[in-house]
Amino acid sequence: MSRWFLLLCPVVAVLVATPAYVARAQADPPPDAASPGAPAPAEIVVGVYEEPPFAMKSETGEWQGVAVALWREVADHAGMRFHLVEYELEPLLEALEAGRVDVAVGPMMITAERERRFDMTSSFMHVALAIATRPPSWRTLVRDIPSAFSGRILKWSLGLAVAMFVVGLIVWRIERNRNPVHFGGGAVKGVGDAIWWSASTMSTVGYGDRTPITLWGRAIGVIWMFVSIILVSTFTATVSSVLTVSQLQSQIHSFRDLTNVRVGVVDGSAAAGYLTGLGIIVKPYGDVVAGMNDVVSGEVGAFVSEWPVLRYLERQTFAGKVAVIAQPFSRGFVGFAVQRDSKLRRPIDVAMLEVLANPAWQDIVRKYLGSDASLQVD
Repeated sequence: MSRWFLLLCPVVAVLVATPAYVARAQADPPPDAASPGAPAPAEIVVGVYEEPPFAMKSETGEWQGVAVALWREVADHAGMRFHLVEYELEPLLEALEAGRVDVAVGPMMITAERERRFDMTSSFMHVALAIATRPPSWRTLVRDIPSAFSGRILKWSLGLAVAMFVVGLIVWRIERNRNPVHFGGGAVKGVGDAIWWSASTMSTVGYGDRTPITLWGRAIGVIWMFVSIILVSTFTATVSSVLTVSQLQSQIHSFRDLTNVRVGVVDGSAAAGYLTGLGIIVKPYGDVVAGMNDVVSGEVGAFVSEWPVLRYLERQTFAGKVAVIAQPFSRGFVGFAVQRDSKLRRPIDVAMLEVLANPAWQDIVRKYLGSDASLQVD
C-alpha cells in the first residue's frame, strides 16, 4: 500500500498544479506579448524656439526646418509620441530645467554651462558663429548722413544757430547808432550784418568787414570769440564721434572689432556666453530677426549668432542690407537638450545616429542650408 502511495503522489501533484499554472499564464502574458488593451506610450513635450532655418513656422502654422525635420525622423525611429510647444530660447531653457519640457529642439550649441544645467544629446551638426553688420559701401555713408543729422548733430546745429543769432542781435542793438557804417541801415540790413559778423567770428574766419567800435560791443565780441572756440570744438568732436561709429560699423571683420560698437545677441544663446567671456558688452534680444532689423536701422553695429541662421536670413529677408562674416575658429557642436539624467537621452542618441547615417539627412541639409552646407556639416 505504501509503495503504491509513493508512486501516485507525483502524478497527483502534477495534475493539481497544471490548472493553476495554465490559469496564471493566461492571466499574466509575457512582457513582450502584445495586448490589445495596453495603454499607448506617454506623449512627451518638445519645446521649440523659432530660429530659421533650424526651426520656423510655415504660413499654415506648421513647424519645419533642419532641427524640426531631424527631430521628427528621430522620434519616428525611436517610437516616441510628442507635441511641440513654442518658446523663446531663455524661457525654453528654464522650462526644460524645471521639468515642464522633456526635449528642447533648435540650434542648441553644446556648451559646458548647458551641460551643467541639463543633458545634451549627441551632436548632429558642427557650426560656426558669425557676425551680421551693415555692408561697407558709399551707399552706407549716404544713408548714414540723414540719420546722423537727426540726432545729436542736429541739436548742436540748432543750438549754434540760435546762439549766433542772439549774439548778433545784441551787438546790433549796441552798435546800430554808434556804428552805422557797419551795423546801420534798416533793421533787416543791420541785423543781417550783425549775424554775418557773429558767424565769421564764431568760425574764427574774421573777415574784418564788420567790427564793433563801442566798449560793450567789443567786450561782447571778445567773450563770443572764446565761447565760440569751445562750442565749435565740441561740435566738431560730436560730428567726428558719430561718423567714426558709422565707419566702425562698416569695418567689422572679427570679434576683436566688436569692442567699439553695440552688439546684439539672442538672450541665453551660446553667442551671448561666448562674447561675454571675451569681455564684450551685449544687448539681448528675444529672436534673431529683431536683432537683424536693428542692425539695418543702425541701433546696433553688429549681431552675432550661428552662421547658418544669419546666412539664411541674409538671403531670404535682408539681401543687400546686411553682410554676414563667418568666424570659422569659433566652431561648436549643435544638438538637442533633455532634462538631467533623462531616460530619453539614450534612445534619442541611438535614433539620431541612425538618421544621420541615412542619405535623407543630407537632403534635409541641402534643402534648408543650400549647396554651401560644408560650412555647417563635417
